[in-house]
Amino acid sequence: MDNTDESVVKILSNCRDAVSPGGKVIVVERPLSEPVDALVDLHMFALHGGGLRTEERHRELQAAAGLRTVRVIPTESQFSLFESVPA
Repeated sequence: MDNTDESVVKILSNCRDAVSPGGKVIVVERPLSEPVDALVDLHMFALHGGGLRTEERHRELQAAAGLRTVRVIPTESQFSLFESVPA
């Protein structure tokens, strides 16, 4: 993700505010997991002020936006689905 932590929290907060009662927020993201990702992360940070984040960091940002991560669903690709509900 090429957004700063602050902008991610703002985006997630807007999603939380827009979700219907009983609804969910689904984020498709590539969590940081492999050593080679560290170079990509550094590159994204240098260019955009954001970067790849660990699963734990995704959970922290969602919590800061008033969301509770229900589950993380891996896919056959490098991306995972982060399913969250308003906290």
